[in-house]
Amino acid sequence: MSLITAVLAASEGGHELAPLIAPAPVIAGVMAVLFIAGAAVTFSYRDVTNRLGYHRKAAEARVEKPADEQ
Repeated sequence: MSLITAVLAASEGGHELAPLIAPAPVIAGVMAVLFIAGAAVTFSYRDVTNRLGYHRKAAEARVEKPADEQ
């Protein structure tokens, strides 16, 4: 099939689009709400390491070197 034949066959409009379960703006709104909810969950875990003290424990475990050895 040549390119011209393919373009002509596609332009005939013989294919019908599948129906959506809701209008496009509703689907976009639902996706936006899901995105914001996921962002809120991710943001809620932002400072967990500091709250649990992992950084403090690691800092206490480090041996401080004298200034002349650094």
